[in-house]
Amino acid sequence: MGAPCTPAAPQVDAKDCTGATALHRAASTGRTDIIRLLLGAKAKIDARNKDKATPLLLAAIAGHQPAAILLAGKGADVEVGGCMCDALGLGSAVR
Repeated sequence: MGAPCTPAAPQVDAKDCTGATALHRAASTGRTDIIRLLLGAKAKIDARNKDKATPLLLAAIAGHQPAAILLAGKGADVEVGGCMCDALGLGSAVR
């Protein structure tokens, strides 16, 4: 008998065909509950998709201010998408 089969640990930063991670998806849909869960599992907060967008930038573009503020407060690089955040009126909110 071999060793018991144990399931592989989920890959919190796995990317889909667009380069998006679960954190990108949660940020772009404003799911602060999922963002907290993913960050607690050590998701890369400044991961970039194929368009070079970060979760913070996607939250800002989609108008999800609570998600953007949460990400910024947890250490997301606000300079990555700083111009876009300012253009959307979120600059002061995420800084």
